Amino acid sequence: MRNFARYNRALTKRYEQWMVAMHYAQHTQRAYRRILRRFADFMGNRSIAAVGHLDIQRYLSHISEDGVSLNGAYRDLGVLRLFYDFLNLGGVVNYVAPRFVKLRRPWWDSPSPLSESQVQKLILATQTPRERALIEFFYGTGCRLSEVLRLKIEDIDLYSQRLQQVPFENILLTVRKATSFNRTGRHRRDVSSSKTGNGN
Repeated sequence: MRNFARYNRALTKRYEQWMVAMHYAQHTQRAYRRILRRFADFMGNRSIAAVGHLDIQRYLSHISEDGVSLNGAYRDLGVLRLFYDFLNLGGVVNYVAPRFVKLRRPWWDSPSPLSESQVQKLILATQTPRERALIEFFYGTGCRLSEVLRLKIEDIDLYSQRLQQVPFENILLTVRKATSFNRTGRHRRDVSSSKTGNGN
């Protein structure tokens, strides 16, 4: 029986290089590498390219038995979906096995988003034009901190009120629908939005 361990490592390494090219955050790259290596260890000498959805189910059962939480298993499944999307686009696999596996969605106790009145108070409490610009930009676009940190002035189209080609993983962002305020805090405009790309 052929040993596919080296072949599996080559495929995961290729995806790691792709994450660098896509400018994934460093902590995201580390987390994805850890998950893919755990999956490769589970596969052993079997080819990653020959995986079926039953193999994915067995992997999720295996890590759950080892103590991984529902949140952790759900995260692993999401990473495997992205990895096999990558392999499918590269012609390595014919179908994306992890997308044929459904896992109960975990409950995340995330904080509720701020209301419009709360955001208005936050904007009015700013002390400098820079603070106000940052708060209005975060609220008006819905961008994450990691996206804003990578943003360049040439990415901003002030005429169309859009962000041009801001990479975040495999999603192209444009300005999302949001409410902005003028200096007196009164409602000013709605900004249209859309997302394109092959996100999960």
